[in-house]
Amino acid sequence: MVAKNFFQKPAPNASAKRGSNSRAKDQIEVPGLENYAAIDYLIKALETLKKQKSAEIVDTTLAKYFAEKGALSKLQPDNPEGTEGLGSASCELRKRSSASPLKDEEIALVELAKLPVAEVTKFSVNEDYIGNDEILERVSKALSKDKEIPADFFTAKTTVQVTDETLKALFLKPEAEIEALSKIVGTYALKPKFDGDFEKAAEFVTKIISPDEDEEANSHGTGKKPTAKKK
Repeated sequence: MVAKNFFQKPAPNASAKRGSNSRAKDQIEVPGLENYAAIDYLIKALETLKKQKSAEIVDTTLAKYFAEKGALSKLQPDNPEGTEGLGSASCELRKRSSASPLKDEEIALVELAKLPVAEVTKFSVNEDYIGNDEILERVSKALSKDKEIPADFFTAKTTVQVTDETLKALFLKPEAEIEALSKIVGTYALKPKFDGDFEKAAEFVTKIISPDEDEEANSHGTGKKPTAKKK
């Protein structure tokens, strides 16, 4: 019985494309496609706008709230509920995910603030040997028992990650440091709820995307105040 080779390349898929085809594609008329494409475009634009508005809320309100309250209590504050008009949201500060390790510049800032973090090492096969069938076959047969397997066949990658202790230490810092570092070692999250219907929501979004002339002039610092609208 032939031993199974765990690194054997899978057989080519017969249904896979064979070679490149530079021939122009046929064009067909698809009823409803224009509407579908417009909706897709709008959803992507609104997703971008949503991220921008979320970042604005974090910078102008949430980071300041957690920093001010946390600096006084020396503890991470409970997550508050935010409200404005028809909108409400659970406003959360979470530990940064282990799937998002700190970058070099972030590590430098965290080390400067002397916040505790964890170094996590993961092992993987050195890419230099991925295409070497002879070595892969030896590994498949005997792994560590075969002394001919290169010592550096496996590579180690170490990342720096945030822990629960990181956030605890964060709130022992002065308010300004908490506000700045919370955006690095933490993740702010909003779970919004809109207490209105589709038409009302569309009205708000339309004002954001296409402000009227008075509002736009005021936002550009002309001093012209927006005209009050009758309800």
